[in-house]
Amino acid sequence: SYYQRTYNLEEGDIEAKAKVEPGEPKAPVEFAEADPSPGEAELADLEAAVSDEELQTIVEGILKPVFKLFKESGDLTETMGELVKIYPKMDTDQLQDLLARIIFVSEVWGRINGAD
Repeated sequence: SYYQRTYNLEEGDIEAKAKVEPGEPKAPVEFAEADPSPGEAELADLEAAVSDEELQTIVEGILKPVFKLFKESGDLTETMGELVKIYPKMDTDQLQDLLARIIFVSEVWGRINGAD
């Protein structure tokens, strides 16, 4: 009746639903599954294209000097100072190349599928 008064609705404009009392089982909520977006399989293939082992090898190569530094160091303050010195010398080319390829493919996929 509130909605009828407030919004000038007529009898029958709103369908009243039965209240569910506490303790009564509620009907399960069902959601419609969206159709998979075109290209999702391609993105999954891209994810699978970089194996965990390959990524592990790249990251280990980058962090090897850091691991060595922490093994050989005894003082945390000294270690942090040395870390600042070796950071610019770290070879991140492989990781940068991999990330650039992933970002490129993701952007192209987004543009192709964003036109829908």
